[in-house]
Amino acid sequence: ETGARGAGVELRLYEVDPETALERVQDHEGATVLQEAKNKPHGLREAYILDPDGYCWVPSRPLTPDEMKALDQ
Repeated sequence: ETGARGAGVELRLYEVDPETALERVQDHEGATVLQEAKNKPHGLREAYILDPDGYCWVPSRPLTPDEMKALDQ
């Protein structure tokens, strides 16, 4: 086997709090945070985490109405 197994694979985890996932990443050696939790215009709060095998995990949750309003401003 050559290279990372998960190269190019993105696993989306809906209804998983990005902040909680980012806290858990600190306990796992080799995981890399590619993007901190961020509110996105498509209505989700997401973070991007790369595991040692090359898989990109994207925990996300729906934005609250107030968070959606803040994006529009």
